[in-house]
Amino acid sequence: MTEARDDSTVDGLRAQEASRAAESIGLTPLLEAALDAFADGGYHGTSVRDIAERAGVTPPVLYYHHQNKHGVLEALLNHSIDHLVSACEEAVDAPHDSVSSEFKDLIRAITTFMIDAGKLAQLNTEVRFLTPSARTTYSGKRRRVARILTECIERGNKSGELDASYPRESARALLGMIQAIPRWLQPTGSLTTEEIANRYLEISCKLVGLRT
Repeated sequence: MTEARDDSTVDGLRAQEASRAAESIGLTPLLEAALDAFADGGYHGTSVRDIAERAGVTPPVLYYHHQNKHGVLEALLNHSIDHLVSACEEAVDAPHDSVSSEFKDLIRAITTFMIDAGKLAQLNTEVRFLTPSARTTYSGKRRRVARILTECIERGNKSGELDASYPRESARALLGMIQAIPRWLQPTGSLTTEEIANRYLEISCKLVGLRT
């Protein structure tokens, strides 16, 4: 007998799926402990000792690998954005027979990452605590994601497959919508990663005038 689904539950990942997704991000045990600590107490509310205790190491071990707490935050944020940039580049570099196909793969890659990254994607709210230099580097990588999507939409407009009057603004709107997923995503819920990605893909296609 198939288990009944409770669609009244906030859409999210099933617990086992969320666990597998977290493993796919590839954090070190120390960074994983720091991510959990930041998620629970925020950057300012977390101490080096808090992170070390969660990781089962001494504070000097953390200092050896990341210099200080800021270094841990910087490592986590760059780990996240580097994975997203790589996912986007792989999506557009893969063989496609149309710009429409490329756009769909790109949206699916971004959406899937935002779902799988979980707490790591939520950490974006702590960017304000980066030093100006670190923030500039991180922001440059985020702009790379926006450029990849904007250029894809522009190619779709040129080929006649997409109909987006304002490619740059359309890309910003899509990224804003997709990047908000971790804010409401719960560790339990009625939808799988694929189902959420399919729904966001449909919405994205409609925004740029593409039929799914």
